[in-house]
Amino acid sequence: MLLGIRIPPGVSRGSPVPNGATGLRNAYLSLILNDDPPATIENVAPEGKLPAPPGKIYGISVGAGLAGFVDTQAVAKIPDDLYNTVLDTGHPGAWIDLFSKDPRIPQYANTIVPFAPDHQNIVFCQSGWGDGFYPLLATRATDGRMTALHLDFGIIYHD
Repeated sequence: MLLGIRIPPGVSRGSPVPNGATGLRNAYLSLILNDDPPATIENVAPEGKLPAPPGKIYGISVGAGLAGFVDTQAVAKIPDDLYNTVLDTGHPGAWIDLFSKDPRIPQYANTIVPFAPDHQNIVFCQSGWGDGFYPLLATRATDGRMTALHLDFGIIYHD
């Protein structure tokens, strides 16, 4: 499921946040927009949508146990059959080969999207508990600017 969120243009970094207590499952996948300290955290409404009503959240549905962040211009260039044509082709250079072979390191990758117009990248990882629905959260600085986006894989319990 694709969830469109407008973020400021520029350089950002994506990385998984592992939780060692759960066998190094990824607890979050974060897209860091700047180094400002976060002051608040909130569920993110997709572009053009109203905030979610009380008790509801926006997020993504995950299949194949993988989730990630990618530029919307690059999405149009990702093949329809992503799994067999790019992710796990059985040939050298498949995206799945970018994951570390070391079981002590959380599985994630940051790579260029094939045929993307401006060589945009995709950051993706194993999604905590695998397939399912995961909330998309944003942290914001005291002035309201977004500092990061986070896919919460439900590893760490929140009240």
